[in-house]
Amino acid sequence: MAKAFSDDDAAVRLTVIELLGAMPHDDARKELESYAKKARRQLAKDVDTHVVLIRAIGRHRSPESLDRLATGAVAVADSRLRRARIFAVGYQ
Repeated sequence: MAKAFSDDDAAVRLTVIELLGAMPHDDARKELESYAKKARRQLAKDVDTHVVLIRAIGRHRSPESLDRLATGAVAVADSRLRRARIFAVGYQ
């Protein structure tokens, strides 16, 4: 599934993010976080995908993700990203 992150079609990437966010397995969360690190520049340009990714990570309710999600949550310029981060932290 992780290979689909490199697909040119945003719909494919969104589907993979949603699927991994729904999987109750720690490896799925780790894969999402790995993608978040690797695709930082791409996500800065594609806010919609970034929002879906943050929410998917938050759905895992992992204490290991809390620092990453909470850091700078209020300082983010885009209101959609702020809401997504707050939502994800609230899941914890």
